[in-house]
Amino acid sequence: MTSRTIFAACASGLLLIAGACGGSERGTPEGDAANATTTSDVTTTTGLSVVEPWARPADAGKNTAVYLEMENTLPEGDSLTGVRSAAAERTELHESVMEGETMRMRPIIGVALPSGGRIVFRPMGPHVMLLRLRDPLVPGDTVEVTFDFASGRSLAVRAGVRTP
Repeated sequence: MTSRTIFAACASGLLLIAGACGGSERGTPEGDAANATTTSDVTTTTGLSVVEPWARPADAGKNTAVYLEMENTLPEGDSLTGVRSAAAERTELHESVMEGETMRMRPIIGVALPSGGRIVFRPMGPHVMLLRLRDPLVPGDTVEVTFDFASGRSLAVRAGVRTP
């Protein structure tokens, strides 16, 4: 299977979700970030887990990326609709795509996470962008990123900063 085929399969799972996470419905006790547990490289909340989160080092005012694997073991699917972090002025979900001979990044609105499904945020693929860092990120630091879902769940993740 070619990387273009894999990318096409991933891209077909993207959802355009406008305003699905508004209002006071957010943060159910079952999926609230406050109920998440973290070990060195695994973060879990009811039915959602993240493995090997890491971020690239960068200077204050610059951009960087966060990578990880996320899995949904819930009996129902969910959709990742947003991401946020106090470490940057803006935080966005992005994907890298080939346009002719050039690799480009573009923002994505949401990603489907079916029951039993997995999202892999990786270099040269989908990833989290931290735009205009408030402080430098150096190897050994951690940065917190919170993922928001259509169901109202949130998952806070601490990613270790390291060089690739």
